[in-house]
Amino acid sequence: MEKGRKVSVGGGGTGTAVVAGKENASLSAEFLAYAKLSDEGGVEVWNMLGFDPCNMRIWDDVQVTNNPENQFIQYFQNNPFDVLKEIKNNIVGLESHASASYPSINNMFTTVTLNSIFESGTDVKTALDQAQADLKNELGQ
Repeated sequence: MEKGRKVSVGGGGTGTAVVAGKENASLSAEFLAYAKLSDEGGVEVWNMLGFDPCNMRIWDDVQVTNNPENQFIQYFQNNPFDVLKEIKNNIVGLESHASASYPSINNMFTTVTLNSIFESGTDVKTALDQAQADLKNELGQ
C-alpha cells in the first residue's frame, strides 16, 4: 500500500438495523446503540461473535484483546487488535451508507463486479473501472 492511503473500510453494523415505525422500535434502537457502542456491548460483540468492536476504546483494553482464553485470539496467528491498532488512522468510513445511491453501488458490486472477477476471471482493476463507469452512467454523474 502507498504510504498515507486508506487501507481498510470501517463500515460497521454487519447488517444491523431497526425498522422505523414498528412496535418497540425506539427500545430496539436503544438496545442496539448499547450493544454496539457501549464498552460492555463492544466487549461482548468481540467475545461472542469475533467482530472487531466499533467502540475503538476496547481495542486498547488488554484484558479483552490479549485474553488467552478467547477463541478468536486463539484462532489467529497474529493478534487482530495489533493489526487494527496499526492501521487505525488509515481506516475510512463509508459515507455512502446514508446515500440514496448505496443500493445501486451495493447491487453492482455484489452481483456484477465480484462475479466478473471470481467467475469470469476479469482483472480486478478492469472490473472496478467498469463498475465505476456503469454506476456513473446509471446515477447520472
